[in-house]
Amino acid sequence: MKRYQFILRPLTAVHIGTGEAVSPLEYALFSSKSGERLFAVFSPEKIVESLSEAGIKQFSTLCSSNKFIELRQFLSEMAKMPSFLYVCSVSQQFESEFDKRKDDSNNALEVDTIYRSVNYAPVIPGSSIKGALRTALLNRRAGMIAGSALEDAAIEATRSRFDKKFQSKAMPFFSPNDDPMRALAVGDCTFSRKGTQLVGNMVMYHLSSAYPDPFSNKAALFAEILKGELITEYPIESSSDVIIHDELSSAIIPQNSRALEKRIGQKLYTEPISIDEVIDACDTFYNRVFNSEYNKIIKSSDELVKRGADALAHRIDKMQEKGEYLIRIGRWSHIEAVTVEGYRKPKTSKGYGKTRTLLEFNDNYYLMGWCAFSIKKVD
Repeated sequence: MKRYQFILRPLTAVHIGTGEAVSPLEYALFSSKSGERLFAVFSPEKIVESLSEAGIKQFSTLCSSNKFIELRQFLSEMAKMPSFLYVCSVSQQFESEFDKRKDDSNNALEVDTIYRSVNYAPVIPGSSIKGALRTALLNRRAGMIAGSALEDAAIEATRSRFDKKFQSKAMPFFSPNDDPMRALAVGDCTFSRKGTQLVGNMVMYHLSSAYPDPFSNKAALFAEILKGELITEYPIESSSDVIIHDELSSAIIPQNSRALEKRIGQKLYTEPISIDEVIDACDTFYNRVFNSEYNKIIKSSDELVKRGADALAHRIDKMQEKGEYLIRIGRWSHIEAVTVEGYRKPKTSKGYGKTRTLLEFNDNYYLMGWCAFSIKKVD
């Protein structure tokens, strides 16, 4: 077994979604002592428990009369520090949109939440990191295979990364039991609760010149995000353990194996992975993905979007001297970063890669999910 320290540094912004959202019945905007506007998610139950008899009566009246906006305002006014679960900073754009829409009964003002630990610290799960590493390794190994077997397997895949037949041919493995990625274990990266979280607006940007207004989709999408270095101007990082169970490379499939009965007596992994292969595959793949994305952006019409992409490109160019590697994680990573080169099969005939979902932050726009990582051997 080989143990490594995996250090992750978000560069832009990362959103690992929970599939859930909070509404103004569960959050409030308030001003800190320094005057900064903050977003606080609270427990409505704790607020109700702390109400006076008159307060409970008012709360019941608002609920029974379906006065939704008044109920929002009431809970927001009653929310105090003991009822807060966690606090985030907010972008200027979200603050403006909230103030504009808070009295609109037709606008839910829901905010998509990010994955958190039991004490509400933001977390990038090891499963998300491992998934990104796997995509890069799958891309590398698929690119080294020539022949009809892989092509035939790819035909069945709409989004090839998720196709079991394609993956089993590319990695290769016979069943999930002898998948070489089982030898890789990645821990969660838990970040500090202080100064790492933001609520902002996500906007869709059209890269195609066919759209006179590249921001033509005006649908409001609000989300919590984990800040990146380009947004905070100082490094935000977390670390976890990465373990390679290399002892499994020499393991022999036993006689009593049912899942691998056709391979009894053979080595468990036909092509074991190494940490060097994973790192090289990851860095190579994601650099190509970024270069492709960057080249599309610099041909677009918006100078602010170009400026954000240039800032990211400049930071990526410094990675080698820092001993860092590139990776993309989380929601809004877009199809190029989660599928295999040469086998992408979009469902429509219109192609793919023509839009980006960007974080709008303080008069700038940032791509989502780009991170730097480094790995150190632990003795």
